[in-house]
Amino acid sequence: MKTNRNTRLATVLLLLSTLNLQPTTVFAQGNLTPPGAPAPTMKSLTQIEPRIDLQNAPASAVTTTDPNYHFIITQPGSYYLSANLGVTKTHGVQINAAGVSFDLKGFEISRASGSGGNGIDIPATSHRASLRDGSISGFASGIVSLSVSNSYARDGRLLNLSVANCTSDGILSGQNWLLDHCVAHDCSGNNAISGGNGSTLLDCSASNNSGNNAINAGSGCVLTRCNAYKNTVGSYAIFASSATLHDCDASENAAVGGIYANSCSLLNCTANSNTRASGGSSGIVAYNSTLMGCDASNNTSGNPTPNYFAGAGITAAYSKITHCTFTSNHGDGMTVDFSSFVSENHCYNNGTGGGDGAGIHVTGQRNRIEGNNVSDNPRGIDIGAAGNLIIKNSAKLNTTNYNIVGSNRYGPIVDITAVGTAAVNGNSSASTVATTDPWANFAY
Repeated sequence: MKTNRNTRLATVLLLLSTLNLQPTTVFAQGNLTPPGAPAPTMKSLTQIEPRIDLQNAPASAVTTTDPNYHFIITQPGSYYLSANLGVTKTHGVQINAAGVSFDLKGFEISRASGSGGNGIDIPATSHRASLRDGSISGFASGIVSLSVSNSYARDGRLLNLSVANCTSDGILSGQNWLLDHCVAHDCSGNNAISGGNGSTLLDCSASNNSGNNAINAGSGCVLTRCNAYKNTVGSYAIFASSATLHDCDASENAAVGGIYANSCSLLNCTANSNTRASGGSSGIVAYNSTLMGCDASNNTSGNPTPNYFAGAGITAAYSKITHCTFTSNHGDGMTVDFSSFVSENHCYNNGTGGGDGAGIHVTGQRNRIEGNNVSDNPRGIDIGAAGNLIIKNSAKLNTTNYNIVGSNRYGPIVDITAVGTAAVNGNSSASTVATTDPWANFAY
C-alpha cells in the first residue's frame, strides 16, 4: 500500500514538473507611436443638423437688412426656424430662390406689431419651394405665391401648415402645388385656402372663415378629403372649376352654397346643413359636371317666402347626376334646369320646415329623368317645362306624386298603391306592378 501511494505521488510530481516546463509564447509589442495628430471623433453641429438656421443664417444665404422683410432667402437649400418669429416689418419671410425647403419645426410666424403684409411670400420664379410643420397668423396673406403677368411659381409643396387671422388670403398657392394637411381658420377677405391651377389638395380644412370662399380650387385641381365647416362666406364654402373632388365635405356653412362645381367631377361628396339668410341657396350647385354617390341633406334658407330654390339640396344644369341622395332640404331635393341626365337618385322628405319643394323639380328642357325614387315630398317629380323624358321612376307618399306639364315624353304612370300585397313564401309569385312596360313610372 505504501509503495502504491509513493508511486502515485511521484507521478503527480512528474506531471506538475512537465507542465511547468512547457514553453510560453511571447508576442512582440506593436508600434506605440500614434499614426498622426489626434482628430475629433464626435459629429459636428453641422453634421447633426445639416440645414441652415434662418434666424442665425450667413449673409451669403439670407438677407436680413431689407427694410420690408425680416428674412429674404436668396440661395437654394434647406432652412429651418429655431424659435417663433414675431414680425414687425411689412412682411415676414420671402423665398427668393428656386429649390428652397423651409421647415418651421412647429414654430409660429406671427405679426408682433403693425398690420397687413405677408407671412411668407414666394415670387413667380421661386419654383419647387417646400414649406412644412408650423403656423402663420395675423397678416393680410399668410402664405402667398406672387404672380408676374399671371405666372406663378410651380411645383411647390405645403405640408402640415396652419394659417389663421389673415385679412386677404390665408393660403394662395402657385401652379401645380401639393397642399397636404393644411388648415385655415378665422381668415377674411378673398379665400381661406386657394389651390392654383393643377394643384392637389389632400386632407385640407377651412373653418370659421369669412370673405368670399373658404376653399377655392383652380382649373385642373384634385381635392381629396377636403373639408369646409362653419364658414360664413359671401359665395361658396368650396368653389371648384374644372376640378375633381373626392370625398369632400361642406357642412354647416352660411353661404350661397356648400359646393359650387363648374365642369367638375364629384365622387362621394357631401353638402349638409348649409344655409343662407335670404334668397336662393343650395347644398350643391353644379354646371357641366358629373356627380356620383354624393349627398346633400338638411340645407335650409332664412328666406321669409318659401320657394323651391331656397335651401335646395342641389341646383344643376348640363350635368350627370347618379346614385346620389337628397333628403330633408328646405327647398327641392333636386332643382334641374337644362340638358341633364338624372338617374337612380333618392330624394326623400324635402320641402321641410315650412319650405316648398319637390323631390325632383325640372325647370328647363332636354333633361332625362330615369330610375329615381322620390318619397315624402310635397311634390314627387315636378316637371315644370316642356321637352323632357321621364321614365322608370317610382314615387311614394308625396302629396302629389307626379306633376308634369304638357309637351313632355314619359312612360306610363302606373298607380299600384292599392295593388294587393300578399306575402311570398316559395319559388314564384305573380307580378304586382300591373304592367310589363319597361319605361313605366310608378306610384306605389
